Amino acid sequence: MLRWSLRIGYALYLVPLFALLLIAAKAWGLRARALAAVQGLSSVVLPVAVPLAFSAAIYAQIPPDARKLAQNFGGLFEVSFTGPGFWVMVLAGAAQVLALFGVLRKAPIQLFGARNAA
Repeated sequence: MLRWSLRIGYALYLVPLFALLLIAAKAWGLRARALAAVQGLSSVVLPVAVPLAFSAAIYAQIPPDARKLAQNFGGLFEVSFTGPGFWVMVLAGAAQVLALFGVLRKAPIQLFGARNAA
């Protein structure tokens, strides 16, 4: 049962999928404001929601007496995904959303400086 409940992790594949769709839409010259909003929000929400769902799935599989024991030891059954990839996804998504709503005057990629064409 735990194996099936952990498949929620596949939802993280939506983040790069939406990013690739956005890149393709922009390459074809389409206005993709809605897709950019979905991509930005998924980059912020999914990296937070998936580890919470993992923790809930694991916690639900632990027998009640073992749960109390784990809580006494300070929550040994935590799942944390807050590595560098987490922060890159969340910050890039936040920049994308802020750019969509006009808070950032530049596109997120332009925050790193413009390159001169040779």
